[in-house]
Amino acid sequence: MKLTNEIKLVIAKSGAENKWLPLWMHGTDTVNVMIELIHRRYSSLSELCGMPFGAFKKTAVLLAYLHDIGKITPLFQSQILKSLPERRSLMEHYGIPRIPENFIDKGKSHHTKCGETILLDLGFPKGFSSIVGAHHGMPAENLASHIEKYSPHFYGIPAKREFWKRLYIEWINYSMEQAGFTDIS
Repeated sequence: MKLTNEIKLVIAKSGAENKWLPLWMHGTDTVNVMIELIHRRYSSLSELCGMPFGAFKKTAVLLAYLHDIGKITPLFQSQILKSLPERRSLMEHYGIPRIPENFIDKGKSHHTKCGETILLDLGFPKGFSSIVGAHHGMPAENLASHIEKYSPHFYGIPAKREFWKRLYIEWINYSMEQAGFTDIS
């Protein structure tokens, strides 16, 4: 599966001198580290989880790809674009809708909480999704209505809901394909 320009432009990290790392590259880097760790140090974790090694590895790879799906949100992108203002016009040029610069209650939607909420909303099991939600050590609570209560964090303006949902689904489909999954069951 080839990624669209829109998803390729999603920023995962930024640094000094206008440097930035796209989400797809951060996901790939994380997967490579995960595979090394599984093979070199944590091969016995599959037994502790009661999973065959192959299934455990596929699941770990999928988690590595999806752990930062919450960074696709307009909320996260608006925050990171503050340090990369020239990227904003490039994103708009390639079809990403104008991302609001300010959000109400932005502290309510850390990217980990958004990631867990997105995965739950799109049908992923709670146990899997909660790993994404806690990957910085902060387990999320009260997610039942989070996407409705803070919908601008996930979709920017209401008219762009389908655009952002399409990006989430594209990243999930790509991640699943790369990890060797055909469905989320």
